[in-house]
Amino acid sequence: MSLKTENLFARMHRDVIAILSIACVVKKQILTFFLILNGYFIHAQINELNSQPKVTWDFPVNPSTTEWKELKSYEEQLLAYNIPEELMKKISTPELVKICLTYPEWGVINAFNDRRVELNNILPQFNGFRELFAQNDAAKELIKVYSKLDPLAISKE
Repeated sequence: MSLKTENLFARMHRDVIAILSIACVVKKQILTFFLILNGYFIHAQINELNSQPKVTWDFPVNPSTTEWKELKSYEEQLLAYNIPEELMKKISTPELVKICLTYPEWGVINAFNDRRVELNNILPQFNGFRELFAQNDAAKELIKVYSKLDPLAISKE
């Protein structure tokens, strides 16, 4: 092989490595982008999600339960939403996406001018988000859900 060809391969190799490292950064940005979109789309179409197969975790302790009334603080309430770790291991990524998109505290994200700021506050509160970010197919599953949404179906209510 000539020196010119070796230099070309070396440059191509560096470019591929650079693209792969950028792709890792972009993966997290894509996940964040799609979770932010949640505030715009998911609440308007929650009935569609509920009509799909039932998820394995439906936040059994919530404001409508007697157990909830026994919780003493907001921190205890947030902890009550968490998925037990032994159950978490059994939840598929598509189910985990549905669970995260129906997280009861999503409304809080609308309390801030910058949804990214509140997203950074919400993500550590629920262990389902942490697990979703750890899944290799999370972006693919989020895209599947969002591709089914119709932004024109959102009412102004």
